[in-house]
Amino acid sequence: MMICITGAGGKTSLLYALGKQAFAQGKSVAVSTTTHIRQPERDYPFPVLGTPCEDGKLSALPAEELADWNRRVDVLLLEADGAKQMPLKVPAAHEPVVPADCRRVVGVMGMDALGQPLRDVCFRLEQAEALLRCGPEHIVTLEDLAKIALSEEALAKGAEGKAFVIVLNKCEGERIGKAKKLREMLNAQGTAVVLTAYGRPLPGEEEAYGRLLG
Repeated sequence: MMICITGAGGKTSLLYALGKQAFAQGKSVAVSTTTHIRQPERDYPFPVLGTPCEDGKLSALPAEELADWNRRVDVLLLEADGAKQMPLKVPAAHEPVVPADCRRVVGVMGMDALGQPLRDVCFRLEQAEALLRCGPEHIVTLEDLAKIALSEEALAKGAEGKAFVIVLNKCEGERIGKAKKLREMLNAQGTAVVLTAYGRPLPGEEEAYGRLLG
């Protein structure tokens, strides 16, 4: 099964954490990208696929090769978006890059964006300003995060016709309570949500986290 991870605020950590979980479950797994990821600095018990390119990164494999890997393994995890290490993103027209064979999209956002000026925490600022109808100094609220999470112009983009789950990452300290409130808002709209801290599930989230893999 091909699973694409989009959004911002911890995609790569989640990518490898899910890969390790799938491997521990006895599944065959591979990790790759449809855009660019950094070459891993450590070894993993599963292949990390891509074409070496500049700045120590891997770029996407040819579509035919990616489709072949999707047939060969139980789980193919793809980082399908880029965000310059910011916790929020509203994508441009050409993003994210979600192949037709993808069955599940996992949209990630970082809870550390809450309460911060939009310009400091959001990649593709112009698109975010248009979506939220605000300026760059606007302070990000829970309502803003909900709108970004659910919008087909933002985090839900690319998930049309596919299973869609939102991961609220960087849930630590006082952010946990805020994340739970945001989850209630998103659940009320029929969207599944998992709370994590740097790619790993919070206590009590293990079952929901496991369902990210199908």
